[in-house]
Amino acid sequence: MGMYYKVRDVEPQTLKELVQTTYRDAIKADFGECYTPVQVNIIDGIKTNKCFSFSAPTSTGKSHVFRNLILGSDKDIVIFVPSRALINEYYLTLCENIPDKSVNILTFVDKLNTLKAKRSILILTPERASDLFSRSEEFDIEYFLFDEAQLGEEVSMRGLLFDSVVRRVSKFYPKAKMVFAQPFVANPEAQFAKNFITNDVSLGIPYRQRNVGQLFYSHDKDDNRFYHIGVDTKVMGTKFSLMSDPIELTLMSGGTVLFYVSKSNIAKDKVFQDYKKYIDLCGDIDKDLIKEYQDRLKNYTGAKDDHNKFFYSASLDLLKKGVVVHHGSMPLKMRSIIEDFINAGLCRICFATSTIEQGINMPFDAVYISRFEKSKPLAIKNLIGRAGRSTSQKKLDVGKVIIKSNNVTDFRKILRNDYVIRTTSLIENPVEKLGTDFDDFRESIINGTFVEEFNMPQKQLNLLGHEELQNKISRTISVLVNMDNTLVDIYKLPEAKKNSIFQLLKEIYERHLNRNVTEAENVVLQHALHILFYRMYFKTFSAICKVRYKLLCNFKEIKRLQALGDDCSEVKVNYLPAYADIPNLKLSKFPLVDKSTKSKDVDFDVVVYDTYDYLDKLIGFKLSDIYYAAFKVNFENTHNERALTFAKLIKYGTSNEKEIYMMRYGLSLDDISILEPYILSINTEGIRVSADFYNLPSNIRKPLERFV
Repeated sequence: MGMYYKVRDVEPQTLKELVQTTYRDAIKADFGECYTPVQVNIIDGIKTNKCFSFSAPTSTGKSHVFRNLILGSDKDIVIFVPSRALINEYYLTLCENIPDKSVNILTFVDKLNTLKAKRSILILTPERASDLFSRSEEFDIEYFLFDEAQLGEEVSMRGLLFDSVVRRVSKFYPKAKMVFAQPFVANPEAQFAKNFITNDVSLGIPYRQRNVGQLFYSHDKDDNRFYHIGVDTKVMGTKFSLMSDPIELTLMSGGTVLFYVSKSNIAKDKVFQDYKKYIDLCGDIDKDLIKEYQDRLKNYTGAKDDHNKFFYSASLDLLKKGVVVHHGSMPLKMRSIIEDFINAGLCRICFATSTIEQGINMPFDAVYISRFEKSKPLAIKNLIGRAGRSTSQKKLDVGKVIIKSNNVTDFRKILRNDYVIRTTSLIENPVEKLGTDFDDFRESIINGTFVEEFNMPQKQLNLLGHEELQNKISRTISVLVNMDNTLVDIYKLPEAKKNSIFQLLKEIYERHLNRNVTEAENVVLQHALHILFYRMYFKTFSAICKVRYKLLCNFKEIKRLQALGDDCSEVKVNYLPAYADIPNLKLSKFPLVDKSTKSKDVDFDVVVYDTYDYLDKLIGFKLSDIYYAAFKVNFENTHNERALTFAKLIKYGTSNEKEIYMMRYGLSLDDISILEPYILSINTEGIRVSADFYNLPSNIRKPLERFV
């Protein structure tokens, strides 16, 4: 049961127990920590190998090992994680465990706070890695820690990016150690084979030991009954009927339940209808306990919790019952607030999508897998790891896992079979799913022509530097930026001039692709460009969401009817293109909300999530690099400061040097709108704040406190 490694006062009663206790005490004497034998083996693997790859269940205590590895180093360390949500979790945990302000903890690549900082810990996603290689001479990196390294398995651009980062680490930081951690993988050494890391400097080990057990149940929706099931029918038979509902029992006993569902069912509020029975079991939480979290969400998104008003947010309203949602389209700051809410013990039910798989440390007493994806066995195994939490109590820690009855056979197969990752990379073995738009990226990684400064292949950069295109940019820049380097309000320009700007931006994107966009791609691109300008003009996330919500809900018509004293309750929504990943030759046009929807029935959450997808996944991940490169090349050719100004606006959302420095220190445009008046000076050496800064609430000070 692992008692010797989770509690200190277990006295041995047998010879076997005496051996276990002696082993524990020897570990404590050698390492100064009560590590488990698995944790000790992981530490030994890291220290004795240049590259170490391991797999282990989610409750192994890997984070504890990594944290102490980081604390014990006196050099720079880079941690790669698969999502921005996991960046945030690592950042908060490390800030709490490393109060020493001489250690920079950054979620981007930069050399800052140089008067105080002696070393840096960089927490990145593969998408944010480019600057790491263009500035390799600035860092002395001891470890590259690849957490959730199964990301390289994704048949997607992200899977390509992951392997490309591993190879660029080998090229630019040949002396650094690499550590790969992934759950439930039978062949962790595959990370070496597919990235040409030789066996003489590497070691891979799969660990199967678990700290938390699981009980498995099936739910038959036809008779609405639950059954206890075993993994191996030869041991337990097929199933045993239960007299009670394990989800209901969990909630009634004060426990927490995770429902794994689809994002579309969250966006449509369908999950709130399907699981109303369980939501109703959650009584209202004391208003004083949740007020802080509601206020933070309202301030960030501009949402309201009154069902009878515009900007109504169902997720904000359900917070009153301890019911939350968690998915990849939820803005990072919003997710952070929700995770704080969960970690404060206020959550009763969480409706989550695949983001919950990616190592986020949010365990629940029970997990109900409503969305069973048998094609993703590793995701299923990861979800099971969310059931149950490791405690320091003298008991076997156990979680409940509930699946639908029609998934039992596939579920058993997944649990019994090993998961094996590919030994060849998508870089060498492209798949049709990715299409030809990614061929340039693949080829540049293979032949070494990827331009780190602009985060793109040299071939694509050459296309953006084409003389004809650059001449058009030179002619247009004076329309975009005033002589005093302020941005022109394009929405006040004559229609022909405004259209010419959007036509040029479309042409830049098409040059980058080296093909014309389809009609559906163009609809998404044009709307993304509008959001890009909204970001430059309106700055805050809530302001951008409100602009799009008003367009969607046809506020012009509503105001017209209100002015006439007419009823506006039947006004229907306008067409607003939903986010879609481009480039995609097979893309079809589809609206964010069905045209038959009444404006008063639109959930503001839908706009919030869609806006974040545009800003983060399309503009932040793709478009900003393309347009920044095009206008930066124009500046290098012409030395026209207005081209550089627009390039900065594209990259940062502002051209103000003070605000750019604030963003380099990790502040969002929303943070800047609040904190800018309190910053007296800011540069690469450090930040000086006014005395009034320390009177601000702690959650507002938090983004800057580490640097002042």
